[in-house]
Amino acid sequence: MKINLFLTLFLVSFYTQLSPQSITVTTPNGGEEWAIGSAKTIQWTADGTRNPFKITLWRNNALIHIIDGNVPAGNGILSYTWLVGKYDTGYDSISGDGFKISVKEKTVNVSDTSNNPLKIVSPQAKPDLCVSGRISVQPEFPKIGDRVTVSATITNLNTTKSPPCAAKLTITGPVKFQTINKYFNVPSLSNLVGDGLNAQSIRYHYTVREMGVYKNVLTVDSHDVIEEDNEENNEKSRFTRVDPVCDLAVYVTGVGDIRILGNKKVTTEVKNIGPGISPPSKLWLFLEGASHGGANVMDVPALNPGQSIKRSISNRFYVPGKKAYKSWIDFKEEITELNEANNIESGHFHVYIGDHFDPGGIDPECLAISFSAPIKTKINERVTLIAKVKNQYPNKSAPFKINFIVQDHRTTTFHIPELFPNEVFDVPYSARWSNAGTKQFSVTIISSDTNCQECKGSIAVEALTKIRP
Repeated sequence: MKINLFLTLFLVSFYTQLSPQSITVTTPNGGEEWAIGSAKTIQWTADGTRNPFKITLWRNNALIHIIDGNVPAGNGILSYTWLVGKYDTGYDSISGDGFKISVKEKTVNVSDTSNNPLKIVSPQAKPDLCVSGRISVQPEFPKIGDRVTVSATITNLNTTKSPPCAAKLTITGPVKFQTINKYFNVPSLSNLVGDGLNAQSIRYHYTVREMGVYKNVLTVDSHDVIEEDNEENNEKSRFTRVDPVCDLAVYVTGVGDIRILGNKKVTTEVKNIGPGISPPSKLWLFLEGASHGGANVMDVPALNPGQSIKRSISNRFYVPGKKAYKSWIDFKEEITELNEANNIESGHFHVYIGDHFDPGGIDPECLAISFSAPIKTKINERVTLIAKVKNQYPNKSAPFKINFIVQDHRTTTFHIPELFPNEVFDVPYSARWSNAGTKQFSVTIISSDTNCQECKGSIAVEALTKIRP
């Protein structure tokens, strides 16, 4: 047994001596400058090696640190990535000139060292761009139709100046919302006082058209061209929610004409016809001739979509004539709505005397008609004839028609709305004549296809004066 073991060891030793072994360090090989914290490649070639490798750092022929004492064996072109400053015992910030790298085959005296020294330097300072603070979205709780402003500040946390770069704002929203990608130019920034800009503000506006959640994401150095100390703080996001809004509308009833001394009750229905809940609001009601100057402010509670509530105002009238009413919900305009135009309804009604009021007809004696027209004009000169209709009766008239008959022109019919007492309605008619002479015109009031009153007039059309040559 002892003879066999001795023979085996002898053969291994003999074979090893016959097989040439070599290691050649190719990188680093002198003149390099490696910064602590950077990842660098140590490269060598090996021929005939069988054991793992040991990589060490030397300075002035003295061993400084073991970089790695158990690098897997191999032959050919081999390499090892070293995080400069990291050793088998931990980290060391030793730096300066005169360092060399040695690669050795473990348990065998085969090794090589860099031909010339390299330099290890302190960590290189890098910029650190970030989105500072919180992204601002104003208004904080937008409604449909609001113009939203997104703003943020980009800063450099380190004193090392950053090169110019780009920032990207991405806005996503509900299904129908078209994604927005907006780029901004970011200049060089530094946290060192007196070394130029230290912050850059960005601002962007967009209008929200749909309900739902919107996401606003700002990314600095969006193309990732800057090497930074911290790449994790380059992006921030902010969510904002657009809730459904209400739409308050008013519907007024009870505004027909009333006999004098009658009690008038005007009712306003306030209804939420929008998709969102309305907050509590104020309803302004006005009824001309009522107490307290005719105006009342009433509370309206929060209304769910489709829900409504009624509010009324009453008054007894002792004076005849035309009376105004008006209902206005959210008259201080404090609520955001889909449609503000349906917040107001206004109009007039008439307080009449006795039994003489006839809403279906017209008393010929109650209307007076007259003309406003020039007494003369010239050929081809356009003039305007104005018929004036006045209600002289203490009650309101029903709608009626007026026929305008002008010589050498077609008869024209005008439809006139109801007239209140002492109200005057002007009916204009444009005319022009191509021949001279006295031209006749007339206006007839018609009610139920019966001629009630007629007013006539004339105008002299003068020929153009010829100028002798």
